[in-house]
Amino acid sequence: MNATRHRITVENPDGLSRGVQLIEVDGRPLQGREVPLFSDCIDHTIRVVLG
Repeated sequence: MNATRHRITVENPDGLSRGVQLIEVDGRPLQGREVPLFSDCIDHTIRVVLG
């Protein structure tokens, strides 16, 4: 089966509730706050850091 996977990790290293500090898609910082959904049959890694 060919399918795109989005592996999402949410981190809150300081235990704060002040919103999103950083979003990375495939190791690159994302500009803005909307995470794109891909349909290219490749696994993608999304990392969200709260702060």
